[in-house]
Amino acid sequence: MLLMSSMILIRNNLKALVCTHYIIIIGFLITGCASLAFLQGYLSAFWWLTLVGLGLYTTYIPFNCIFFERLIASF
Repeated sequence: MLLMSSMILIRNNLKALVCTHYIIIIGFLITGCASLAFLQGYLSAFWWLTLVGLGLYTTYIPFNCIFFERLIASF
C-alpha cells in the first residue's frame, strides 16, 4: 500500500505510467516465480499462497486504480 500511495509523488504522468507498468510486471513475476518454486517443491503451500496473493495484489491494484488515471492524463 505504501508503494501505491507513493505514486502521487511522481508528477510527470508519462513517467508514472511507465512506473505503473513496472509494478505490474513485478507482480506478475512474483506470482510466476512463486508458482514455479511451488511446483518444484521449494515452497510450502503457505508461502506459495502468501506470495501469489502478494503478486496478484501488486498487479491488481495499480491496474485498476493508477493505470487508467495516468493513461488518461498522459494522452
